[in-house]
Amino acid sequence: MLPRANRLTHSIQRSLVLESRYPDGLGNWGRHCNSSSRTAPIRYVSPLIDKPKAKPNKTRQPYRHRPWFSTLDPKHLTRTDFCDVSGLLTISPFPKFGHGELTKHYLTSADRVNPHVLPFPPQTQGFFYYIQIQPGVLGEVRFRIVPDGDPAGFAAGKDLCSAPDTPWTISTKVIATSAFAEPLHQILLRDGLVTTDMLADARKHFSARYTDHDWEHASLVSGLGQPFPVDFHVKRWPVTVSAGWDRYRCKIANAWGQRDPIFRGSAICCFEGSRLPNDPRSPTLVIRVLKILRPVVPLIPLPPERAADAPKEGALITVAGRPHHIRRFSFSKALQILFDQVEQKARTPV
Repeated sequence: MLPRANRLTHSIQRSLVLESRYPDGLGNWGRHCNSSSRTAPIRYVSPLIDKPKAKPNKTRQPYRHRPWFSTLDPKHLTRTDFCDVSGLLTISPFPKFGHGELTKHYLTSADRVNPHVLPFPPQTQGFFYYIQIQPGVLGEVRFRIVPDGDPAGFAAGKDLCSAPDTPWTISTKVIATSAFAEPLHQILLRDGLVTTDMLADARKHFSARYTDHDWEHASLVSGLGQPFPVDFHVKRWPVTVSAGWDRYRCKIANAWGQRDPIFRGSAICCFEGSRLPNDPRSPTLVIRVLKILRPVVPLIPLPPERAADAPKEGALITVAGRPHHIRRFSFSKALQILFDQVEQKARTPV
């Protein structure tokens, strides 16, 4: 260790060197450290390294008191019920209940390695509303896009979709079982959109039996004319038919009856009732193409003897120019429900 006098001289010399290198105050550090006050050193700020980064401008929508609407009845909407959820990751349109709230997101990415929540698409502006799919059975909440905010344009608007022709919903299961759905129940009961018995039946159903993802994700058909997706590339087309709280699955054989796929593409279709030309008393089902989702492309050359007609939007699925009929000898419970509707419709006077 240096003698006391030499230590003081060394400290002064070191301070002079620091002052010459760092004129912004760091040169005083040696003197302060040798004083009795032990003052903290002045930090040297580099204009290149420590320059504060500019924060991105984040657009935030103004706070809105919840619930965001006065009603979920499409017949009684007003301009004050208009909502803009564009770009939001999650929404909480209902008041808090207990220690939490009913929060919904738009969609989760299909990336299994790194799944993440996708924001609501741009121009997602319109109205939340309640729709009942089947009489006497609890329905779901959807979002109808009406950009100008005029309730008179509700009928001309389109539902927000999470997949092609698959509406985004607050599902029946969430409404029935969520611990934070009480504010939603109050709105639905107040407006006469549901009854306490409907809520109780739904809650009893979901708590009493195991339910799979069909309730939340599948396109259910409860009657004639209701849309369901079809992939023309597969041999059998799966359909789920609902009757009250029951669900019945069936697989419709590909209309062209070929072992290998003939077409590639997909569409939204529906069932319609019909009769065989040579037997008017026998009800049948035919399939109408409502909308082409992916273009229909032949996978192989189609010679005339194969009698394969390419599906066309707005037309029935045909084979050799004649409608493809599904007959009643099928033992599928799902199809029996639809056949019963065909007969009931035939007995009902026009």
